[in-house]
Amino acid sequence: MRVTKRHVALSIVTLLLAHSAVSWPGPALNLDKLTADASLVAVGQITSVREVGRTTVQLGNLTAPAQAMVAELHVDHVLKGTAEGSSSSVSFHFVVPDEFIGWQSVTLLSYRVFFLAESSGELRLANPYYPSVVAIPGAKMQGGTAIERVIDQLGAVLESTQTPVQERREAVFALSSTKSPAAIHALRRATEVKDIALRLSVAAALLEHNDLSTLKFAEDTLLKPDPTLSPDILHNLSYGIFVGVKDEQAVPSLARLLHASSIETRRAAASALMHTGSSPCIDPLLSTLNDPDLEVRYYSVVGLAEITGQTDWRPNMDDFVSDQQRYLNHWKDWAKNR
Repeated sequence: MRVTKRHVALSIVTLLLAHSAVSWPGPALNLDKLTADASLVAVGQITSVREVGRTTVQLGNLTAPAQAMVAELHVDHVLKGTAEGSSSSVSFHFVVPDEFIGWQSVTLLSYRVFFLAESSGELRLANPYYPSVVAIPGAKMQGGTAIERVIDQLGAVLESTQTPVQERREAVFALSSTKSPAAIHALRRATEVKDIALRLSVAAALLEHNDLSTLKFAEDTLLKPDPTLSPDILHNLSYGIFVGVKDEQAVPSLARLLHASSIETRRAAASALMHTGSSPCIDPLLSTLNDPDLEVRYYSVVGLAEITGQTDWRPNMDDFVSDQQRYLNHWKDWAKNR
């Protein structure tokens, strides 16, 4: 099945980061894995960055020349690991390729949560694509697991009205990439923020977690989109529904979204109905068999086959494209005779 989402790592981050002309998408952020892979997760400010020599990096078949760097991090809080003291400093190594390959750098005076791993007796970035996530000074140090402490830091950013909206949206992006229930609680505390674009980003992240608390807001926005909103915001909202929503309580909203003017919204609604996979989805899915978009029709056919247990009538995409009328006729006949 072809998923229409732009790469997760780009759908929001491209709003946040300036890339060179040659763009490498890299992997999607997975905050759970990033935290697990790090031996030290620390909150603090970069107090120095210096060059220490030339090196190369290997990425697939590409060998790229790069600059070896060392940064000094003044640590305010340790979220995972053994750095001593609440005001200690640690040094870590990182690499800046001469040509942008998706790896992110470390900026002097930036204040963030950094993810570091020990290698050959030295601290290095746990993931060069995601060296850090946004943080603010003064956020309280909470208990719980390492991922929950990271989420607390992101939640503090999201709730801070003094923090630029762009950084708060970066916090939403990071929160959307974890499966921890703590992320849902952090996002829910921000559902009434004043900035509409930020509120929609929060809604998209909650929907991606199958949380329906903002579904009505998302539905109203997608059925009557504000032309001043960024297409990326609307895309993320549809994508949250596309991959995240599986709760039967969403069916009435999803049925209405099947009539949206946006093809992407209709695909999202049909996909969510297919993933929900319960009998209340049958009538909405039947109603889309004549949708002008092939993917919407495909999700409808697959959903109907899975809900009714008619596995012989569940095509893959290639089979559907080559003989879709056969499948559509079957389900139309089935609807008449059920």
